[in-house]
Amino acid sequence: MVVWSGTGARHASFHYVSYEPGQSSVPHSHPASEDVFYTVALVEGEGSLVELRDGRDVAEHRVVPGSVVCVEPGTVHKVRARTRLVNVGGPCPPDDAFYRRLGLTW
Repeated sequence: MVVWSGTGARHASFHYVSYEPGQSSVPHSHPASEDVFYTVALVEGEGSLVELRDGRDVAEHRVVPGSVVCVEPGTVHKVRARTRLVNVGGPCPPDDAFYRRLGLTW
């Protein structure tokens, strides 16, 4: 986490996340926050943002350098890396319950 409520942010967050090939994030949602993923040319990789419903994949959005994906509040999703994937973005406003689940705050 680069910018988040733990650094004093109230309205935005900015994460730098790196995945190895075949790695996925844990399916999760942000009830009151939009989540934005941006894979820029200086950052690398290829993969997908996967939407889930009832524990099943229902949509997969390919991400490559330059992609921008916005996830609506409450949408269960995960990131899946095909190659080493580095993206930036995060839930806005910051999702404090998410940070507690990660053990970053209590």
